[in-house]
Amino acid sequence: MSELTRGNVIAALSGLVLLLVMFMSWFDVGGGSTSAVVVGLDTTENAWEAFQFIDVILVFAALAAIAAAVIAAGGGGARAPLPPEPVAFGLGLLSTLLVLYRILNPVFDAGRKLGLFLGFLASAGIAAGSWMAMREAVAEPRTRRRSPRRV
Repeated sequence: MSELTRGNVIAALSGLVLLLVMFMSWFDVGGGSTSAVVVGLDTTENAWEAFQFIDVILVFAALAAIAAAVIAAGGGGARAPLPPEPVAFGLGLLSTLLVLYRILNPVFDAGRKLGLFLGFLASAGIAAGSWMAMREAVAEPRTRRRSPRRV
């Protein structure tokens, strides 16, 4: 656990939050119709229902952030053929941009719900945490160097 950085923790927690938030309501496709409420119909859609491809990117971003933290905690980052933090950063940045696009241009011209905004924040947390982890990994070798002991 000593290899786990603050950036890894932020990215992994954001990934977990994103996975949970994807089950919340993201859009209201009923337009606030009172007849649907009276009948008891659920007119909201979560990320799984509203998206056809963006939800896959969101899941990959969340899993990449979690995997980067698990690899860092296990000390296996040096053995990985590709550092996991840049992958998590790229997917987190792509997720953030895709969710931002859907905030500005919602599916079916639907109303925006809380889950959409929380998904945006969680995606941004993955990107920011992964960026921090990459910077901490670059700065780490410099801080560990010590001058040789004099005998």
